[in-house]
Amino acid sequence: NIDQLNQDQRDAVKWYICNAVGIYVDNELKLVCDPQGHNYSRYTYIPTEESEITSATDTAEKQRTESETKPAFYFPQSVEEQAQNISTGEAITIYKCDGWNLHSIYAGAGVVEEVTPGEYAQYSNGVWITFTDKKKKKQVFIHNGEKCLIYKGIKPALPESVTRRQINPRMYELLNYNELLTNAYNYYLTAGEHPIIDTIQR
Repeated sequence: NIDQLNQDQRDAVKWYICNAVGIYVDNELKLVCDPQGHNYSRYTYIPTEESEITSATDTAEKQRTESETKPAFYFPQSVEEQAQNISTGEAITIYKCDGWNLHSIYAGAGVVEEVTPGEYAQYSNGVWITFTDKKKKKQVFIHNGEKCLIYKGIKPALPESVTRRQINPRMYELLNYNELLTNAYNYYLTAGEHPIIDTIQR
């Protein structure tokens, strides 16, 4: 379903087949209607003199073969479902944007005391993670639709190669949280580590 894709994914997808209807008058194609799954013509194409009618079978088969060689898009499970991967008493590190500082993703690390479904402000579906960090109790709320990575263990600070981009020999640019989260995911993946919570659609 195209509605589940983010903009980068939509831009990367080639569309070859749709359940469209060709309307002919006196054996001449006059309209092509695409209902997009509805019971009415949602989009209509009017052929011109330059239009050609060709079989899409070969093109569709070629695209299907090409698609099978590409990694599937990742659509995360709900936060509540993924939170079942967290056990009380284990150490974790949380990466997510705090909503204010767009150039930082470290949300804390510590030993998990409790994971409970809950809500916060306008977000009714999410989980509260309570953990102890250096004898201080902290809580982090993660809601559905929020980009977040949680790994087992207390992680050291991410290397600068993950958190910033070199512009010239003396100048660096801080990355925003979207780039930081992607870089952090790839950094740990290279080391063979997978997150226990991963809400980043890709």
